[in-house]
Amino acid sequence: RQASAFRVVSNSAPHLVDINPSSGLLVTKQKIDRDLLCRQSPKCIISLEVMSSSMEICVIKVEIKDLNDNAPSFPAAQMELEISEAASPGTRIPLDSAYDPDSGSFGVQTYELTPNELFGLEIKTRG
Repeated sequence: RQASAFRVVSNSAPHLVDINPSSGLLVTKQKIDRDLLCRQSPKCIISLEVMSSSMEICVIKVEIKDLNDNAPSFPAAQMELEISEAASPGTRIPLDSAYDPDSGSFGVQTYELTPNELFGLEIKTRG
């Protein structure tokens, strides 16, 4: 091992990760939050090209996985609806969706309404 056995040639996120030049270890420079870095992208990849002292180039791809670190929230803590007593059974009333910065299986999956005889909930997804 030499003093500078590894050199980063390119780095898609130099503020987040780096290579230790003497050991070749990948090191993080700060906390990585996938929700901020890649928003709703299906895959979140950081890539680096590293050259060794023997002039070999290695491509490193790091996939950032998500954590369930955000709670879903609605635009308002409470929603008030006025439904006319003349509304016929089956009348549909759209409701606001919840927002969750987490992605994939950690994002909002479904909604539930406390069971009762008067109201039901039908979920429609926008394509």
